[in-house]
Amino acid sequence: MKNVRTMTMNKTLLVLIGLTLGAFLQACGTDDIPAVTSPAKTVNKSLLYDKDWNYDGQTWHVFSTDGTWNGNGTWKWLNNSDSMEVNDDILGTSVIYFQYIEANEMKCGSSTAGGVVYTSP
Repeated sequence: MKNVRTMTMNKTLLVLIGLTLGAFLQACGTDDIPAVTSPAKTVNKSLLYDKDWNYDGQTWHVFSTDGTWNGNGTWKWLNNSDSMEVNDDILGTSVIYFQYIEANEMKCGSSTAGGVVYTSP
């Protein structure tokens, strides 16, 4: 015959273990830690001019304040936007879309999505 007192103690112990484990798991939940956000990068046109913009060790863009581009072409902003039309004597006309321009880094490309990051020493 089974001892009723032992069975009751085992059930009580099992319930206590379950409650303790539940409280422990609740305490180990994720904390609501606010995300660290960095300031958004913007297109600051005044930081673009008269610099060598390099990618992979080579100069790819030089936007001079006099409107020349790479020494043999011209540039102009399109409708006061973040895109620019460049006209090269050899390659013809194309559009550059800027994602951001900072003091020593910019991202731009031939479409509004993607682009290449260029740096300036």
